[in-house]
Amino acid sequence: MRPTTVDTFVVGTLDDFGGATVHAAPGITHGFEGDARLLRLLHAAFEDLQTQQSAAPWKKVRTGFYLSLPHPDREHTGFELIANEDLRRQEITRWEETQAARPEPDNWGKRAKSLIERASVLARWEQPVDLRAFSMTGNTGVAELIEAASRDLNSGAVELAIVGGVDSWADATSLRWLEQRARLKSATTSAGLAPGEAGGFLLMEAVPRAQSRGAKILAVLQSTVLDREENAHLAGKMSLGEALARVLTRTAPLAAWSPDAPPWLVVDQNGESYRAQEWGCALTRLVEDHPGFQEPVVWYPVVSVGETGAAAGAVQTSMALQAFRRRYAPAHQVALLAGADEGQRSATLLRGWT
Repeated sequence: MRPTTVDTFVVGTLDDFGGATVHAAPGITHGFEGDARLLRLLHAAFEDLQTQQSAAPWKKVRTGFYLSLPHPDREHTGFELIANEDLRRQEITRWEETQAARPEPDNWGKRAKSLIERASVLARWEQPVDLRAFSMTGNTGVAELIEAASRDLNSGAVELAIVGGVDSWADATSLRWLEQRARLKSATTSAGLAPGEAGGFLLMEAVPRAQSRGAKILAVLQSTVLDREENAHLAGKMSLGEALARVLTRTAPLAAWSPDAPPWLVVDQNGESYRAQEWGCALTRLVEDHPGFQEPVVWYPVVSVGETGAAAGAVQTSMALQAFRRRYAPAHQVALLAGADEGQRSATLLRGWT
């Protein structure tokens, strides 16, 4: 999506200011905010799923859904990143005042189920939606759900798994949150992120079953590794790349990376200093045991679509699958790396189908 300017949200200084630059889907989300905006993105994702996978036997087999979406309390996090003390106190007070109306954890699942069911109705999905799991961790959500879907497929609990992600950092509330915490890329914050939005679904199926129905297989899941970084961004700390290095180290045995074949990585780096330092530290930890990390092949989806949060894993996977399908992938394996603001880290290893 091409970057556009939001004239109604001005950032910068008195001498240098302008509308915020975002990667939005104007034909889909213009005029919508909050969950209504997510619903629009999910609706479009459902329609695309039915177009791209029209031959899949949705109605005949047990199909499970898995959804990554932003946490409803996201706007009330990251107080440590607000440099202005008065503003920080105001935001904390505002958060405390909303506690009485805050949804209980049990309602978070109802919210996820309601969103995906309403989107399915809008897209005329002709069967009940069985939401088996959801995640609100952010960028690592899709990886977590790929692992959950893989377990369900292996156990026979489902025969088809549809893993989805949806998020928007381009709405007014998110832009305000980012600017307050000096995370919005602007004339005054060069090392900030460019907000984006996305919604998408991935179809997973056991290889023998997919082969038996003549499905076109693009890639095979080899592993998903999850970990946690103690020095989380939202806590106002700087990461030394320990957890990111660990997930890649644990991925290495299956990846079989060699010095003469640099690893292909699709990362969720977004232009922020926190992410850049973490990535540099992780590479320093990795190169001794894996020399190929001196010059890895790295793809950055954020350049094209901006920061997509809880949908980032779907965007990363789609980019890799397209490369496999159109035969321009730089390697036969790809590691998808993600890091959530609260510390979760993930590495998902895919192998192109041959």
